[in-house]
Amino acid sequence: DTEYLVTGKITPLERQAVGYPEPIVEHKQQQKTFKEMYKNQKGNRE
Repeated sequence: DTEYLVTGKITPLERQAVGYPEPIVEHKQQQKTFKEMYKNQKGNRE
């Protein structure tokens, strides 16, 4: 389904049926963390 491809939200049952593993990293959280670190680093240079 296109929604699953775009959002990455796949139910555990569907993951099991197709043998698709759970993501190792939650990309939204990782991106939020990176942006915060970058913002802090950039602020320290000024």
